[in-house]
Amino acid sequence: MSNVGGDGMTLSALFEKLIEFREDLEKSTAPVSSDEVQTKVTKSIELCHNGIQMINELSVFSDNENIDEVTTEELKYLLLPAFSGYFNDKVTTEERIDVIRKSRECFINFLKLCKLYGLTNYKIDIESSLDGGDVGSKKLNKNPTAVDHIKDDSARRKEKINRYKLVKKMETDLEELHEEVKKEHVDDETKREYYLKLINRWIYIAIDTIESIDNEMPLLEHMKKLKSTSLNKSEPSREPCDGHDCHKHSKQKFQPFIITKDNFQKQVFGLGYPSIPTVSVDEFYDQRVQEGLFPNAAATAKKPEYINVVHICFFALFREKEATQKDKNEDDEEALSRARRWDEYRDDHRRGWGNMHNKG
Repeated sequence: MSNVGGDGMTLSALFEKLIEFREDLEKSTAPVSSDEVQTKVTKSIELCHNGIQMINELSVFSDNENIDEVTTEELKYLLLPAFSGYFNDKVTTEERIDVIRKSRECFINFLKLCKLYGLTNYKIDIESSLDGGDVGSKKLNKNPTAVDHIKDDSARRKEKINRYKLVKKMETDLEELHEEVKKEHVDDETKREYYLKLINRWIYIAIDTIESIDNEMPLLEHMKKLKSTSLNKSEPSREPCDGHDCHKHSKQKFQPFIITKDNFQKQVFGLGYPSIPTVSVDEFYDQRVQEGLFPNAAATAKKPEYINVVHICFFALFREKEATQKDKNEDDEEALSRARRWDEYRDDHRRGWGNMHNKG
């Protein structure tokens, strides 16, 4: 079997290209959803797929050997599933829930391979990695007590602190070893140490990513259920109607409404204006047209001078209503008596008099 893929790229060159693409993405300031980044992500996923296919064809890894039996040059290819999970997590052109499922599956495969060679003792949830996304539902169905929450949070916090310290030290060692590996002449032992530390670093990346996905999955599944529920709700059916009834329903006149500041204030102090409007301006105009006081709309459109007549009629009605209200107030003895008492009070109590104590 040849280690050359269908695109003519060797397995070693393919791996170096993936390293280059990942470094470019880490340094890039462009949005993940940009065409530039997504093009590189798509190409990287394709390279990962080709590399894994070549590894399987060459039968590089076996379940009946240990890590010491794997050659130094082949050791780095253990990272291909991890790279696939990393690049799949960057996809923005598909549904997020499908993206993280693919990414999780890739990282799970990477951890299984590492566990096979004794590089990690991470407890892999095989069922949730195979059922295609029941992680979220399983988490939602759990009913832990408050004590369980405290214990889990404490253990998880302690584990993350220890993991963080290990990762920081590992990154420092990787930087030093990377400088050695880049040299022209480097011994096999140094390269092997570098690849093993790099694999260990990606084990922690895989664990962190899986935990993050397991926390994100319930939210995405819940949102998906809400979306499907809202789409299944059909619109209320409308009964067929003839032309007359349809026109009647579609041309319903606007009903004015009054917004009061507070219902209790309205009950105690009144509305604050003489009356509540019961008809709109259009309805009022239609009533006056039927009574013969205003011209109809057709006549107004044909003869613009009718507009002045309408204005005069409105003004006359307003003055008539105002005069009627004034006469009504004058005939009301109680209102007149109240007004006289108020005038007398204002004569005896000038504005600003009040309490003059200690004011000169």
